[in-house]
Amino acid sequence: MYQTVNDPPPEISHRAQPEHKLKLMTSATPYFCDGCKELGYGVRYTRDCGGGHSIHLHTHCALAGDTLVHPLYGYGKMEFRLLLEPPSAVQGRACDGCGEPTLDYVYHCFEQDLDIHPGCATLPQRIVHDGRALELRWKASRPCVQCGDNKGRRSMFWAYSSYFDGEVVDLHVACLKENARISWEATYRNRMHERYGKISLVVASVVCSLVFGTQWP
Repeated sequence: MYQTVNDPPPEISHRAQPEHKLKLMTSATPYFCDGCKELGYGVRYTRDCGGGHSIHLHTHCALAGDTLVHPLYGYGKMEFRLLLEPPSAVQGRACDGCGEPTLDYVYHCFEQDLDIHPGCATLPQRIVHDGRALELRWKASRPCVQCGDNKGRRSMFWAYSSYFDGEVVDLHVACLKENARISWEATYRNRMHERYGKISLVVASVVCSLVFGTQWP
């Protein structure tokens, strides 16, 4: 199913290691998710393996369903299946949502040969904040307000589109993920930079929550 994780259980058994329990915890220390291999902050599932080694999973990776039907690909028309160890045919591939590499856990459509990060799969199709709506699109139709590009690699992947101060603006999902990470780190260190626009911060706060598994600082 296409959904966010609103109320994760305090403890789970994960399919990758069903003999061990992972507990829900919150920490300000950043980590790399042992599922998708992307950065994470805040809320996560974790297990202390001893010897200074721990396993960490984003909540959306730990609780990812076996299959996914994403609205951008038409409900019921295309099915993605969660792969914990991508086959050789998928290695070195990129997420068809954000365009960033897919290194481990991934939703894969065998019929159309597509991949989506579990975190990108949880991004809402529509965000409403202070009466302003942002819609998830296949790709940007104009220069991204974050990076200013509309012809580079990121322009080939998902973007959010909205009206802001009387004009249409687009933001690449990859730019928003990057913005969310940098903004979270900047806020955590009390160094919010002026270059982050208001509209970017609205969506970055949502991305930070969904992709990195944490609330906006």
